[in-house]
Amino acid sequence: MDLRPPSPEMIGTFLLAFVRVSGLLFATPVLGNRNVPAQVRILLSLLFTMAILPLVPVSRIAPEADGFIPAMVSEVLLGGFLGLVGSLLFAAAEFGGHMAGLQMGFGMANILNPESEAQTSVLATFTSLIALLTFVMADGHHLFITALVRSFRSMPLGTFFIDAAKAGTLLRMSTGIFSYGLALAAPVLAITLFITVALGILSRAMPQIDVFFMSFAINITVGTFAFILAIPFFLAGIQKLIGICERELLFVLDIAK
Repeated sequence: MDLRPPSPEMIGTFLLAFVRVSGLLFATPVLGNRNVPAQVRILLSLLFTMAILPLVPVSRIAPEADGFIPAMVSEVLLGGFLGLVGSLLFAAAEFGGHMAGLQMGFGMANILNPESEAQTSVLATFTSLIALLTFVMADGHHLFITALVRSFRSMPLGTFFIDAAKAGTLLRMSTGIFSYGLALAAPVLAITLFITVALGILSRAMPQIDVFFMSFAINITVGTFAFILAIPFFLAGIQKLIGICERELLFVLDIAK
């Protein structure tokens, strides 16, 4: 049995790989929120790094080298970048639920969303949890694990930097949150808009009817039924967003152009 101490290059490789894995686990949507203790995430990062270390090419950057600290910063950026790509899915789902909830009258009934740890409407929290369940059932977490393992081959340790193309990816993801969120909420928004127009016409035709108080019950009731009927459409949209996240991950890792 070989009892020789590891070389400085092996130690540097382990530390850089651990930083990349930790950056991903601390930024990924499922494990990145504060509900998961930091100790658990650190332990998972350590175990996962030890599991994939035989697949990681040995880096020539030793811990005592001058470029080791910039390399660690590069690995943190890469891990966090990969985690932010996955946040597109949940941010779009929450935004769509928030817009639909506002139209239905849930704007004043906010609760704590355990995923984002922010006060959001009831429907936004519900859509965020649906997105989380769909993400897990569609093996979305395997997508990030696969991308992380492949990243060590396509992007050696300490070589990641944010260029114009990757900055454009961040901008495209940010704008996509609003467009995809509105697309997910489109059925409910269309129904509630139709109800608003119909109630406006009714108020003009019959001014004695208190349309303002009627609209609360009608919007909530009809909007809820519309959301239930649109759940298959919502799930299909979430699955499409998972495919978009996969494409963005491959683009970031320079695996696909």
